[in-house]
Amino acid sequence: MKKLKHCAVLLVFLLIFANSYGLAHAAYGNTITVTSTYNIPAGWMIKSSSTFAGTTTYVLVDLNGAPYGATQSVTSTYNMPYGWMIKSSSTFAGTTTYVIVNLNNGPARATQQVTSTFNTPAGWMIKSSSTFAGTTTYNLVNLNGLPTGSTEQVTSTYNLPSGWMIQSSSTFAGTTTYNLIKAY
Repeated sequence: MKKLKHCAVLLVFLLIFANSYGLAHAAYGNTITVTSTYNIPAGWMIKSSSTFAGTTTYVLVDLNGAPYGATQSVTSTYNMPYGWMIKSSSTFAGTTTYVIVNLNNGPARATQQVTSTFNTPAGWMIKSSSTFAGTTTYNLVNLNGLPTGSTEQVTSTYNLPSGWMIQSSSTFAGTTTYNLIKAY
C-alpha cells in the first residue's frame, strides 16, 4: 500500500512537471481567454479582444501544428509564427482583422496569394503581383523540393533560395521577369 501511495505521488509530480514545461499542450485552433498579452507562448496569436468595465480580455488562438494552407482570422500580427503570412485584411468599426495563411510544408510549386511579403518563408518567391484599389496582391510560388534542372519564372529575386540562379531576364511594360534554374 505504501509503494502504491508513493507511485501516485510520483505520478502527480510528473504530470505537474510535464504540464509546466510544455510537454502537455493544446492543439491547433484551440483558444484561451486571458487578460494580458505578456509572455504569449510561441505559435499563439490574438484572435480577438474586448473591453468591459476597464478590463481588456484577449482570446488567443493556437497555431501550432496547423497543416499547410490553414487560415485563421486574427486582430493583431503580434507574435506571428514563421511561415504564416497575411492573406487579406479588413477593417470594421475601427478593428482590423487579418486573415493569415500557413505556408509551412507546402508542396513544391504550390502557389498562394498574400497581401504582404512580411514573414515570407524560405524558398517562397514572388511569381507576380497586381494592385487594385490601393492593395497589392502577391502571387507566391514554393521552390522548395524541386529537383536540379527545374525552372521557374518570377518577378522578384527577393528570397532567392540557395542553389537557384538567374538564367535570363526580360522587361516588358515596366515589369522584369526572371527565368530561374535550380543549379544544384
